Amino acid sequence: MTFAQGQHLVISQVYGGGGNNGATYTNDFIEIYNPTGSAVNVSGWSVQYASAAGAVFQMTNLTGTIQPGRYYLVQQAQDASRGNFIGRI
Repeated sequence: MTFAQGQHLVISQVYGGGGNNGATYTNDFIEIYNPTGSAVNVSGWSVQYASAAGAVFQMTNLTGTIQPGRYYLVQQAQDASRGNFIGRI
């Protein structure tokens, strides 16, 4: 994949304990930040992750555009089921 100059995103936060016994939240979350001065279209992109043991692999397809200086929140699963796009913050 080739990016235009200055077009990149940052995974700013990850909460991976969702749904665990005693966890504050019931789902895992991934927050993506656009630190650039340009909007970034994430249609066709995905967030992918596996368990610590690598036995369970999850992928959530992303859609839409993240505006400059804005965040994009992805709600992942409580367990091995598929995650869901939440929206822009």
